[in-house]
Amino acid sequence: MRIVTYRFFSVNKFLNIFQKILKQLVSVFFVPYNTKIIKLIGSKMNKKDIAADREIIDSWGTVYMAKKLGYSRERVQNWKVRGIPAVVKLANPKFRKPKK
Repeated sequence: MRIVTYRFFSVNKFLNIFQKILKQLVSVFFVPYNTKIIKLIGSKMNKKDIAADREIIDSWGTVYMAKKLGYSRERVQNWKVRGIPAVVKLANPKFRKPKK
């Protein structure tokens, strides 16, 4: 297969990014109905939730989470202050609890 590049951006890289985005959208919109999920989406972050998210990020590691989720390290680092977005928690159940 021939890889076509345009301004240093290959078609394969575009397809990989598109696949990641599509996977997250499908996992968010086709999750079975669950009251915990409704509560997770509808609730606002408080200091206790942010502290729990900070513990999760510290236990898994910022760089590891960033690589596995496909985000930048800086973005995951900002979640220590703002909390992990509900969409990320829903799409990735592995990162809902601290690593043991």
